[in-house]
Amino acid sequence: MYIENADYVKIQNITLGYDFAPLLPALKFSQIQLYMSAQNYFTITGYSGLDPEVGYGQASWASGIDIGYYPSAKTFIVGLNVEF
Repeated sequence: MYIENADYVKIQNITLGYDFAPLLPALKFSQIQLYMSAQNYFTITGYSGLDPEVGYGQASWASGIDIGYYPSAKTFIVGLNVEF
């Protein structure tokens, strides 16, 4: 989302993964990947409310006003991909 004159930095998606198959050649897997993902991880801002994006797209007069809206939820995912 692009917001003109935004005074914040928001990290929305981060995914990190590592393939352990080369470290475990005795297991004969072509891939053993462990990954972690985070969404809406953090926001750097001087805004005193819950989320600087709240109010955008709702109504032009409400831009930046919380008016009872909650910020986007933080989501954390951990997974394992195995290929035989």
